[in-house]
Amino acid sequence: MSYLDLRNEEGVCPRCNEDADCCYCHLILCWEGDQLLEGADDNMDRLINWGCDLAIGGAPPRFDGPVLRELPIRLAKAMESQFLTVASMPELSYWTLEEIRDDPPYAMGACRKFIYAAWVEVAAFGIGNKRLLTDGVGTSGIYDDIEVENPVETLARMSSILLPATVALQDLVKTTTES
Repeated sequence: MSYLDLRNEEGVCPRCNEDADCCYCHLILCWEGDQLLEGADDNMDRLINWGCDLAIGGAPPRFDGPVLRELPIRLAKAMESQFLTVASMPELSYWTLEEIRDDPPYAMGACRKFIYAAWVEVAAFGIGNKRLLTDGVGTSGIYDDIEVENPVETLARMSSILLPATVALQDLVKTTTES
């Protein structure tokens, strides 16, 4: 992951003149623990859920399979490694898919977080990570933010990277239901 310096020597953003704790100009993903607060994408979540469902069933998708091969190789391999991790979790064999969907274990959230970060790394020219610690009654938390130089362009690249895999997944589901 390349390092991106988005603020001047004093830590102030040149776009909004705010310090790093108050600036959201470059934010693309924001996590609190394993909960994605900013930047969720329905198509990526559909791919992750599909891969996790297969992994829980004992057949995680391969990076060169009919869906993941449509992604850049680095992202496809990152997704495959996470699905293999999910497949190797013995505690999931005791749960039904509905129970896992209602209350996913921590490892499932970590899988999603890793895949989203890999997706941004493939699409962005440079990435900055920021961790915010907030303190206060009812408002304390640890937030992990991923920032990029130009979030609008990066989001457009992210969507275009994901489109072929989304179409391949729809085609696969369609042919599977027709058979």
